[in-house]
Amino acid sequence: MKLNAADRGQLRALLYGRSEAIADRWHRALLPAGYTPQGAARARQRLGELTDQAIALLLAPAFADEEARALGDALVRLGFREPVALGRTLEILGDALVAGLPAEYVAALQPRLVALLGEAASGFAARAQATILVEQEQARAALRLAERRLRAVVDHAPIVLFAFDQAGVVTLSEGRGLAALGRRPGELVGRSVWEGAAAVPQLPADLHRALAGESFSARACLRGLVFETSYAPLRDDRGAVTGVIGVAVDVTARQRAEAALRCVEVGLSPMERKVLPYLARPDRPNYQQIGDQLCLDGETVRDHMRGIARKLGIPARRDVVVAAAQERGLLPPAAPGR
Repeated sequence: MKLNAADRGQLRALLYGRSEAIADRWHRALLPAGYTPQGAARARQRLGELTDQAIALLLAPAFADEEARALGDALVRLGFREPVALGRTLEILGDALVAGLPAEYVAALQPRLVALLGEAASGFAARAQATILVEQEQARAALRLAERRLRAVVDHAPIVLFAFDQAGVVTLSEGRGLAALGRRPGELVGRSVWEGAAAVPQLPADLHRALAGESFSARACLRGLVFETSYAPLRDDRGAVTGVIGVAVDVTARQRAEAALRCVEVGLSPMERKVLPYLARPDRPNYQQIGDQLCLDGETVRDHMRGIARKLGIPARRDVVVAAAQERGLLPPAAPGR
């Protein structure tokens, strides 16, 4: 059936008269289906405009495919890009635009309405796909940037980034901090994390804690360097621990500064602060050998050791002094082999 001018005028009045009600219904249906950056009020306003555009397309002398596709495109741009949003849009517009109209009007509008909804769906799909592709590329670009930044940190900061699986096999070994340990990036991959672990006090216990699923940080001394290591378990989709990832930071300089401050706080003299690290050396130099390094005689070194013991309130025995100094942070933790 073709509509004459009078019919078109009456139909126009009917449809625009219900435009606000259609937009309200459309808005209520879409709100749970998407996120609108502009806010709910702006979304409602825009859906009112789109409702009027849909009515105009239904009543236009010639159907404009491109303008119909623009309705779906606009819906995605508004923030409603999930398939459920399209489904609800087609349902609402397909029903509300012809509901209650005389049968002859419905028959006249039906072909145009089908074309309108089809083109709107096409525009929706095209814009949603384009948006997803753009967001994927943005995500990949952000990931690449994050990887470059991480690589810059790993390559230039005094850290060791490592990981090992549940069996203790090293799967990652990177970072400039490896150089201080005489290692190259990747050199330890494929080897067991347990190799040599027993030589470092507390390290085996730390590895067991991490593999048991605990996240924590701990300090350890290795080859005269102090590392502060953060451990975190890796888990599968069921929550089972599959391995461990960690970051070890060389804090030797910071530890020495902290130790120097504590030495001052307990009242150690400058010479006592020089003698104390020699007392703790793994090669166990005697008092005269220490004195040779500091331009002192052996007995003077012994006197300084006694002075340290007195200020710490402990017996004047070398091993007791060293252990107490390590416990109180005046020296690094015990080195491997001690």
